[in-house]
Amino acid sequence: MFERLEKIREIANLGIKIQNIEDLSPAKAIVAIENFAQACDQVKKWEIDSLKLLNRLGFIDLSNMFNSISSSDEGIGLIKTQEGVKMAIKNRGRIQFDMSRLLSILLLAETRALVPALTLDTNIIIHYSEKKNKELHEDIETFVVAASMGKISLVVTTRVKDDVLRDVNDTRRRRTLKYLARIPEIGVGFRIGISRIGQKDYIASDEYKNLADQLQEILFPQLDKNDKHYKNKLADIDHLAGHKYSMRDYFVTLDMDFLKKRDILAEKFSIEVLKPEECIYKII
Repeated sequence: MFERLEKIREIANLGIKIQNIEDLSPAKAIVAIENFAQACDQVKKWEIDSLKLLNRLGFIDLSNMFNSISSSDEGIGLIKTQEGVKMAIKNRGRIQFDMSRLLSILLLAETRALVPALTLDTNIIIHYSEKKNKELHEDIETFVVAASMGKISLVVTTRVKDDVLRDVNDTRRRRTLKYLARIPEIGVGFRIGISRIGQKDYIASDEYKNLADQLQEILFPQLDKNDKHYKNKLADIDHLAGHKYSMRDYFVTLDMDFLKKRDILAEKFSIEVLKPEECIYKII
C-alpha cells in the first residue's frame, strides 16, 4: 500500500511543480516560444510516466480517463508544441495550459491505493466456481462483495485465464470462465506463445524480467522446457511477478508451490502469500 501511495504522490507532486513552471505561461508562449516548447516537453514526459504508473497499478479506467483528457482538444491538450503555439497565434486561438484535471485523476488514484489490494490465484477461482467447499466459497464471495463496495481491490492476472483455457474438462472450463468474468484482470509481462492478442500484457521492462528470473530460481530452479507442466509453471511465475510489479499487497492461493516458499518470498520480495481464511482475518 505504502509503495503505491509513494509512487502516486511522487508523480503528482512533480505534476504540480511542472504546472508552476514560469515558461508555461501564455506570455512565454508568445515571446519565448522555444522556452515554452521545452517546458511542454517536460509535460509530455510527465504524462507518459503518469500513464505508465496508472497502467502498472492496474488502474486501467483512470489511465483511460487520463489519456482521454491529455489527448483532447481542450485544456492541457490544446497546446504542447511550437507548431501548436504558432497555429494558435495565427488563428487567434487560446494559449492555455491547465493540468488540474490530470492531477485530479492522480488524486483519485491515491484514494484507490489506500485500500488493501488482493491478487487471486487460479486455484481460488476454480474453487469459487465449483462450490464444493462451502466455507471456502463463502470466503471468496466475501472478497468479491468487499471489492464491489470499494473496501478492497480484487484482481487476477491475465495468466489465470490462460490457465483456465488449458483445462481439458469442458464443463469445468466453461463454469470457471463464467466466474472469472466477475474479477478484473491486470496484465503481466508479454510472453511469446503464451500471451494472447488483445490481452493486457505489456512489453516486460528490465525490472520485470529480473523479478521474473529471481522468482523462477525460487519457485522452479530446475525449470525444464520439456516438462509437461512448463506453461503452468511459467504462469505461476508471472502470477507473482505481475502481482509484485503492480505493487499489490496480498497474493491469495491454495497452491503449495507458493505456500511452502512464502517465507522466502516475503523476506526477499515483500510478497505476502496467504490462504483465503488468513487473508479474511487480515483485512475484514
